[in-house]
Order: sequence, then structure tokens, then C-alpha cells
Amino acid sequence: MTTAITLHMTSRIGDDTIERTLKGRYHLKDGQAKLMYRQTLEEGKEAVTEIITVDLDRDGSPVKAVIRRPGSGFELVLVQGQKSSMDYQTPAGAMTVTASAMAVEGAFEEERLRLALAYQLDLGGYQTQAGITIESL
Repeated sequence: MTTAITLHMTSRIGDDTIERTLKGRYHLKDGQAKLMYRQTLEEGKEAVTEIITVDLDRDGSPVKAVIRRPGSGFELVLVQGQKSSMDYQTPAGAMTVTASAMAVEGAFEEERLRLALAYQLDLGGYQTQAGITIESL
């Protein structure tokens, strides 16, 4: 069953923190939680859809989170203690982004969720700490 929810999202990159309240949809089925929402990444730009898919182990704890922006090629894979890389398209061309996941934590119920992701990004030699915390309201 897909549930419409209101989300409180805190995003952190380096010293910058952005807090948002968003409308989204949430689905929990067969050991996987899927969250879909739209957000504006740049002022004056059209909102983009983001989908976070979380694979859960037998006791319901998250083991892997994948953040995607359909149609853009953006797919960030986070598995605690592992690194993953992707090519990210920028106006100046493609850049390789490496993410080292430090924490993939959360709690998932039929109509409520909490997800906390902490990771280090390497953006073409520039490293910064980042994280996302999402809670349903």
C-alpha cells in the first residue's frame, strides 16, 4: 500500500544545512521501503523527483539506500562501510563523485518512517561530509 505522507528533511553538505517540509509517497513491501518526493534544488528551477529505495534486513533494519533522480542519471548508492562512485553531469561536464557511507539507519512502519544517512562525498578531489535525515510527520 502506498501512503501519502508529509516529510521533514534535513540535508547537510559541509557546514550548510537545509531543512524542508515536503509532501511525498511512501511504500513498504517485501523487505524494501520506497520513498518518492519532489524538491527544488535551485531557486527558480523546476522541482525534481527523487526516489530513495531502502533495502531492509530480516529485522527491518536498513542495509542499503539508493537515491535516484529519474531521467538525470543521478544514482547514489549508500551501504554502510562501503564506497560507491557515479558520474554526475554538471554544466561544465561529467564529474566522478565517490560516496563513502558512514551510517545507514532508520525505522520503517506501514505509515511512518525515519531514515538517517551520513556519508562523505569526494567531488573531484574536494571532500565534504554530507547527510540526509527524513522523518514522516
